[in-house]
Amino acid sequence: MSVARRIVLFSWLMVAWSLLLLPTTSWIYAAVAVLAGGWFVAMAHRLHAAVRRGLTVNPMRLFHLSNTYLALLFVAIAVDSILAWPPLVR
Repeated sequence: MSVARRIVLFSWLMVAWSLLLLPTTSWIYAAVAVLAGGWFVAMAHRLHAAVRRGLTVNPMRLFHLSNTYLALLFVAIAVDSILAWPPLVR
């Protein structure tokens, strides 16, 4: 149970850190970061809820999802920099 709580905590922290780039990026990165971050945090909460109910869980699925989440962020920041649109905040 404590591991599942830590997973949720660190998921929120990882998403929060990814959102720190928003002032220097355009809407492309912002959209990907917010949508993918929400999806990832929701999946972490779903894992925690399953653990609380005593269901069998597969934490490796969330680990692989975190790799997908980070890959999406890297692609979004690359596309954002290639297009060189003005940042959200000036």
